[in-house]
Amino acid sequence: MKIGILFPGYGSQHVGMGKELYDDSRTIQEYFEEASQCLDFNFIKLCFASSDAEISQPMQSYLTLFLIQSSIAALLKKGGVEPSMMAGYGIGQFAAIHTAKGFTFPDGLYALKKYAQFYEEMLEKFHGLVIKVHGLTQDELEAEIKKIAGADSIGIAAHNLEDEFVVSGKVEEVDKLKEALSANKKIKVSEVDTAFGFHSTLMNPVVEQLSLYLEKIDIKDLELPISNNFNAEVITKAEDVKKAIISQIFSPLLWKESIKNFADVDVLIQVGPGKEFEELVRTTYPDKKFVNLSLREHAEDLKKLLPELELDLNLQVLPEEGGDNE
Repeated sequence: MKIGILFPGYGSQHVGMGKELYDDSRTIQEYFEEASQCLDFNFIKLCFASSDAEISQPMQSYLTLFLIQSSIAALLKKGGVEPSMMAGYGIGQFAAIHTAKGFTFPDGLYALKKYAQFYEEMLEKFHGLVIKVHGLTQDELEAEIKKIAGADSIGIAAHNLEDEFVVSGKVEEVDKLKEALSANKKIKVSEVDTAFGFHSTLMNPVVEQLSLYLEKIDIKDLELPISNNFNAEVITKAEDVKKAIISQIFSPLLWKESIKNFADVDVLIQVGPGKEFEELVRTTYPDKKFVNLSLREHAEDLKKLLPELELDLNLQVLPEEGGDNE
């Protein structure tokens, strides 16, 4: 039986995510301890006792998602899951790369911390807007965008489904697009937090800084293949991993294209929270077995599909919480 593992992106985070699995799993608790030691953050407080506003900021959301996803993926691996393919949507690709042994857990934390830092600095100077558009094909949406402005100020940031896309750009230009699309009742438009990322050349200041920082990280060949966001190709080589990390920052996320590389997979496992993420998979694979592992009951569902699975979910003794570092 072939297994595919999928890591959701920004927007899937919420206060309390992974709490049930954390309470029962020493494997996950150890990841929390290591993350707190590396960055001097109180990740227990941040993940389980913060606010939606706090955990939605770029720094906090990127780091907590990476922690939750990486720890649950480790839980699966220790339980005997050997995926034949993995993919991460946007920021979720970092956890996919770590799970495939492309870089260490600490290196992933440090890289994401720098990424978030550079991006937050950019947002202080740049006023942008990100929206989700549902109800148009890619050609139709691109035609509408061309009526508004040049490609340098507004463009498609993510290909979610055949008729759903994320658009990003300068506030004025995106607002004009929203106004133009509002005349059609069949088109749904909703705002997305800018922490999602612009995934366009508007991100060049971040790309330049992060590219220099990645030279300090030991990126290795992957032990497991990843279908990447940048060009929807399957990668395993270190040079392609580095290219994928940087390229997805200034290029659209090709999710509806990259998910097609899971055609021969029998079971798809979503690692971590994300209520809306399943639709991005089900639309392409309505008949495949799909399990979201973020709650204790999900582990029980997965056990039914994979009877040989032995997950570390029996511990009741928890480590003491750290200090009040943020």
